[in-house]
Amino acid sequence: MPFYECTREKPFIASAALDTEFEGVGLRVQGDQYVKKSKNREYGSFINLYHLLAVRGRVKDALESGDLKGLKLIELATTLDGGAWPDGIEPLHLIWSHSVLPPTCARLIDRHSKPVIPSIRDFTYPVDGCYLEAGPLASLEYEGLKQTDFDVAVTSENFGGKWDCYRRIVYSQRAADLLQRLMQNLRVKPVINKVRT
Repeated sequence: MPFYECTREKPFIASAALDTEFEGVGLRVQGDQYVKKSKNREYGSFINLYHLLAVRGRVKDALESGDLKGLKLIELATTLDGGAWPDGIEPLHLIWSHSVLPPTCARLIDRHSKPVIPSIRDFTYPVDGCYLEAGPLASLEYEGLKQTDFDVAVTSENFGGKWDCYRRIVYSQRAADLLQRLMQNLRVKPVINKVRT
């Protein structure tokens, strides 16, 4: 069965504030107009980080009860006083994963367009992240991912930035189907899964 990346653009649910101090992924929710503007929205993405989906309320509950292997919901702090949310606004939870994918077999480059080759000895990923040589909208490619291994997983690579929030998220067919039932305007893009022969 196939794997997918799920993204969502407008309407946004929040602005991301990059923050190396935030445990886990390197972002907080910016305490701007979007916090109050989207208080009744149960799902959405972040401005300029369309691959990150955040949920609350009924959608969060449905994901938790969906028994998705690898799913990790991270409660996000804000940039407001002590990370707190304004009164009457339910915190957002980032869809993340305990599962980490093996390195992609797609060709990678650094920000200076030099090849990034994870298979070489003593390799470390560039500090500022890497890029798909085929372009930012290219599909991730893997060899022999098994449907039974996970429902939600994050890439080994950070694409375009040094914080973990630049990792991309891959969903199984089961997880993508559930997200499509819960969210409108969700973009679902296949991940290329090559089977070894």
